Amino acid sequence: VSKPQEVPLFGCKSEHYVCNKCRGAGGVLLSCPICFDPDLGVQLTELENKIYPLECSYKVKGCTQKLSEDFRSSHESDCVYRLVQCPNRLFARSCAYSDSYITIRNHGREQHGLNKF
Repeated sequence: VSKPQEVPLFGCKSEHYVCNKCRGAGGVLLSCPICFDPDLGVQLTELENKIYPLECSYKVKGCTQKLSEDFRSSHESDCVYRLVQCPNRLFARSCAYSDSYITIRNHGREQHGLNKF
């Protein structure tokens, strides 16, 4: 059994984990490989909290990702909620605005008329 790569984690009522790939494959024969329970729709939040005890540093901006220490830096460098500077700053130092990556596009469009990024 390998370590799950992402949350949410699902499994059966007995809290046996089933990977998202196998769970997504579905089919009438899919059931828990340990106890054979056919209901694999139980979210295993306690297991999630054990495996992924950390929250993203950008939670205050809206990220809900739970992380393990070995995945944290990789996630945070690509997180859509990470702080970035205004793209207009690449061309002129006139705008000191910064916000999360997910919202910076609207700033560029509304404040600077940048419509191609």
